[in-house]
Amino acid sequence: MARRTKPRLPRDPYWDVVQALMKNILTIYEQYREKKPVMLFDMQEQRIYVYPYLDRIGKCIFEPP
Repeated sequence: MARRTKPRLPRDPYWDVVQALMKNILTIYEQYREKKPVMLFDMQEQRIYVYPYLDRIGKCIFEPP
């Protein structure tokens, strides 16, 4: 009987960057947890931006840096 193999998924180019910064991402998230943060990571600047999520409107405030 032949083995069925799943098609290989392409490697995510950002995975290594996210893993390297996971400690920083989690630290920042914990600081703003109560505001349900929306997080943006700028790959070119290597910076993490955090924006509050507004429950009453159902949208986030997002103004690019």
